[in-house]
Amino acid sequence: MDYFILWIFVLVCIVIYLYFQFIPKIKKQRYELRSDFFNRSEFAFYQLLEEKVPKNFMIFSKTRIEDFIRVKSGLSKNETWWLRSRIKSRHVDFLICNEHGTPKIAIEIDGWSHNNFDRKNRDNFVNELYNEVWLPIKHIRVGENFEQKIDEIVDSLAKE
Repeated sequence: MDYFILWIFVLVCIVIYLYFQFIPKIKKQRYELRSDFFNRSEFAFYQLLEEKVPKNFMIFSKTRIEDFIRVKSGLSKNETWWLRSRIKSRHVDFLICNEHGTPKIAIEIDGWSHNNFDRKNRDNFVNELYNEVWLPIKHIRVGENFEQKIDEIVDSLAKE
């Protein structure tokens, strides 16, 4: 009788093991697709920009700064790491490049969040960064006349 109970116990354990081994594990979804790649202001600006920028220029949106600015070679490993850490997770709202892919102007759409202290520090940092690499940056406040600002950008591109 004792062996019978032991066999039943072992059989139950094997069944439980096999059940958990072969039943597909249900993964908890940790990510989801955003439905709002652009906010309303960015989308309105992009539509006008696309309409007015000459076709020999390319418009990129939400581009990581490290994709078009890199840390100069020859610096120490620690300095390179620190400088990269300052740009690798930051992005620009719009980047316009010429037909060769050379960045010509960066554009930031500044909403109400740009009034916050930490955002002002971020803006100051990227302004200095763009100045260091000789890339013009254009800050456009939400509520400004987008069409007029884009005409100014297009005029500056025409001088290239």
